[in-house]
Amino acid sequence: MHLQEFDYDLPPELVAQHPAEKRDHSRLMVLHRRDRRIEHRLFFEITEYLHDGDVLVVNDARVIPARLLGRKETGGRAEVFLLRHLASGGDHEAVWHCLVSCSKKPHPGTRIRFQPSLAAEIVEVMEEGYAVWFTAEGTVKDELREAGWTPLPPYIRRDHPARDDGQDRERYQTVYARAGGAVAAPTAGLHFTEALLNRIREKGV
Repeated sequence: MHLQEFDYDLPPELVAQHPAEKRDHSRLMVLHRRDRRIEHRLFFEITEYLHDGDVLVVNDARVIPARLLGRKETGGRAEVFLLRHLASGGDHEAVWHCLVSCSKKPHPGTRIRFQPSLAAEIVEVMEEGYAVWFTAEGTVKDELREAGWTPLPPYIRRDHPARDDGQDRERYQTVYARAGGAVAAPTAGLHFTEALLNRIREKGV
């Protein structure tokens, strides 16, 4: 088996850049394993394939605005992607495990400013990524939420992603999101609505 066997042509115009107007009206492909037949349906029709006694498991992780755009002290652009919280030292500082992308490989001591009230410094090179120490005029948590933007998949393009109209923050979040901390949307659940979930429950699922 070779890697090129998985390669295929996907015309850019076929990649949706915005979600369907209604969550549960996204497309649903159904593969019937017994006869290898494929159906193209709409997501709200998933109820036809769920039955009394089935169990539906959902991921209730809430996506944080994990992508940050800033500039180094030298003026160059830098992009920081939050992976996981490492430590905090009160309301005004926090250390995160991050991926950092800029023109030159960053090193401990590199400082990045995202907005007047939020800055960061790389404090340690980790096995994958960096330990980054954030400082803010207010609480780091609030400043990160304000400065960050939704970590969209790489095939979704935005002219100015750091300042979307709020739609991305709402649509790339499941309706049952509860626990914060996820840095990527649990995409399989994005198409459920409260009404659809209620219909599924009514079926005994």
